[in-house]
Amino acid sequence: MTAQGLATACSDIQARLIELHAHLGTWRAVGLELGVSSGMAWRVANEGYEPKNPEIRKKLGFPQIIQQTVYRTPKGTFRKAGE
Repeated sequence: MTAQGLATACSDIQARLIELHAHLGTWRAVGLELGVSSGMAWRVANEGYEPKNPEIRKKLGFPQIIQQTVYRTPKGTFRKAGE
């Protein structure tokens, strides 16, 4: 996913959380509905926080984080592991 795609996903998730808060009335209710803490729901919605925990990311609808190892070659260029 590109940086622009991730930014769009984040803003969509924020909008969904804010809409859910308007419907349910409290951040505690939002957290209970989604299976996360009220503080996490508030922080994502209001501060644009992007959780690192894969389980929380999945519950909130964030894309999966894929770690990729990159090495610097002696020439100063980079290559992916296994290339």
